[in-house]
Amino acid sequence: MSRPTVMTDDTIQKLEQAFLMGCTDLEACLSAGISQSTLYAYQADNPEFLDRKEVLKSNPFMLSRSVLLEALRDGDVATAHKMIDRKEGSKVALDHSTSDGSMKPTMIQLMPVTPDDNSDD
Repeated sequence: MSRPTVMTDDTIQKLEQAFLMGCTDLEACLSAGISQSTLYAYQADNPEFLDRKEVLKSNPFMLSRSVLLEALRDGDVATAHKMIDRKEGSKVALDHSTSDGSMKPTMIQLMPVTPDDNSDD
């Protein structure tokens, strides 16, 4: 006779609730009272659950974006400034002297470097 499964409807509901809050796998497992190996074994047998888990985990970020969008629509200047600063934060301003000694500002966009970019072709 095999052991009864711990992955009951109640356990799955607890996991889904935790993932909906953006919890990590470990946090969700602690909340549901199961081990991570149990979760991973269940996911291996139920790939649709793994897909659902990833969707649920994105929920807090989607809610955050909707709050930001609503603040922008309401004309929240502080939020607008923060959004622009964050976007522009990926740029670095450099000043270069011209031949007449004046300064000419230059904007440089920082780009991520991949291993292929460092090859000595």
